[in-house]
This record gives sequence, structure tokens and C-alpha cells, in this order.
Amino acid sequence: MGVPYDVGMLYKTIVAQGDFVDHDLNSNPWKLCTVTRVEEVKMMAWLNPIWATTILFWTTYAQMITFSVEQAATMEPNVGKFKIPAGSPTVFFVSAILITMADSSCHYGRN
Repeated sequence: MGVPYDVGMLYKTIVAQGDFVDHDLNSNPWKLCTVTRVEEVKMMAWLNPIWATTILFWTTYAQMITFSVEQAATMEPNVGKFKIPAGSPTVFFVSAILITMADSSCHYGRN
């Protein structure tokens, strides 16, 4: 199997399969790695930017929803004959997010 060198520091830990001695019971698995293990670490490392982005998004989303409910609770709930509950303005935020996601996937999702 060819070894791709896109993250060179991880490949310093690779030991060829033939060099791994099975009868050595004192071999430290933290010092000996196969290409498969390095590739698995790379896959997990590539998830970090996605994970960080979702943390930022959900933190902003939680603040936005909490603030809108608190603000709506202090406002007059009656609009004409209708009484609007304090939690209903979140529908506008959620629908705006869904419309933006659908629109961006139409523009950027297809080549």
C-alpha cells in the first residue's frame, strides 16, 4: 500500500508490517503504528474544523433563541385579537436558517 504524505508528522510513527514482531510481548503499541492506524487518526483530525464550526453555530443559536424568548416575554403579546406566545418568534429564526441552508445548498452544493 502506498503511503500518502499529506500529514508528514504522523507518518514518522509507521512501522512496516514485516518489522512488527508478534512474539515480542513487551512491544509498546503507543510506539508502533500501522498505516491503517495513522489513516484513522487523520480521518479524526479532519473532523476537528467541522466540530469547531458546529460548536460556534450552536452557541450562537442558543443565545439567539434565548434572547428572543426573553425579549418576547417582555413585549405586549396581543396583536389584534391574537395572543402570541413568547416562544413563537423562534419560528422565524428556525425558518430563516432552513431557507438559508436550502438556498446555499442549491448554489454551492452542485458543481
